[in-house]
Amino acid sequence: MESAIPPHLVSRRSQPARMKTDWQPPYPSFVARFAPSVARVAMAYLGVQYRSGSQPPAIARAALADLAATCPGPDGPGWVDRAAYVDEAGYDTVITIA
Repeated sequence: MESAIPPHLVSRRSQPARMKTDWQPPYPSFVARFAPSVARVAMAYLGVQYRSGSQPPAIARAALADLAATCPGPDGPGWVDRAAYVDEAGYDTVITIA
């Protein structure tokens, strides 16, 4: 598995590793890579929830549409991703990550 720590931030381990050397994660993971010159990164997680099995309420549809329309603007984020899942309480959850 590739380390999530970029080479310019690697330091000598001060604590013993808790994972076996041949451990493989049970699912894929992803890592964002930034140039060493990047000093700050901001992320916003904006979401809506509604009871699973029904159509999203008008307010949720409007919020998602507003986010989709606003993010590509000149002052919008450089990258936008959207994720959806049903949580343990039975609510559909839609999250925009900007």
